Amino acid sequence: AFTYFDEQWFVVLQSAGDSRWIRLYQRVGRGLERRQTIFLDGEADFDLLSVKGVHYLAVVTFRTSPYQSVLTLYHWTRTQFDKFATRAVLNARSVSCWEMDGNLYAAVAQEMSEEGDFKVGSPIFLYSTRDDDGLKLLQMIDTYGPIKVKHFYTSGSHYVIFFGRVNATIYWWSNDQFLLWQIIGRTSFASDASVLALTNGEVMIVITFQEEALFFALDGSGHYILTFAMTLSGDLASLQFMYSGKSYYALARFEDSRPQSVWKLILDSFSMRKLYNLGN
Repeated sequence: AFTYFDEQWFVVLQSAGDSRWIRLYQRVGRGLERRQTIFLDGEADFDLLSVKGVHYLAVVTFRTSPYQSVLTLYHWTRTQFDKFATRAVLNARSVSCWEMDGNLYAAVAQEMSEEGDFKVGSPIFLYSTRDDDGLKLLQMIDTYGPIKVKHFYTSGSHYVIFFGRVNATIYWWSNDQFLLWQIIGRTSFASDASVLALTNGEVMIVITFQEEALFFALDGSGHYILTFAMTLSGDLASLQFMYSGKSYYALARFEDSRPQSVWKLILDSFSMRKLYNLGN
């Protein structure tokens, strides 16, 4: 979700059969109205970012055969997102972007090589108008089959966390590169993950396992420990959290035919209240 002047917008990844698209909804009154559709080629993931007052949308797409994958950047032009930069990547499953020193950075979770090697690594990019593709490769992080990557900022430091076939792994930014910080045990093969920025400047890591969401908070040593678990009815495909309008929200997508739904997260009682469903 993002805000443009007094308008509240939601960006949602949707699918039907083999088709996938990103849809933009504007909140009007107590409902949502559809404004833009971006059709995608294959599986996809996206992230939103604001740099110097400009909203950006980063999208990765991939197809299983052949292993074709692309990172695409869009920027907001008052009423819609327009494409302005692309970069070929390798079987990318997820993207996360952030602002650092006034520049746009992006991390891409590459699951495997064309030969099926899960140790292909995951790239960190910097957007630069001086690079031919606009996206300059800064670092390859040693990963093993990740399906999700998230960036977060807390206590004056930037972090990225990778999820997938092995336990969730956190890296922190040191001068000019990311270094290993923490491996969170018993978190391998999660179905989805999210990072929830709290109003006190800290973050909460949410790792989803089908019908259960695990919430990890920072302890006194600067590492993340399990704080509480929340059981949800249904086989979750993804559970993404956001903060907007002084409230926390969750977008739930299920494996079955149930529509995507928006929930309000109540941290005081560790519960969620359903607000509405999203149509196609």
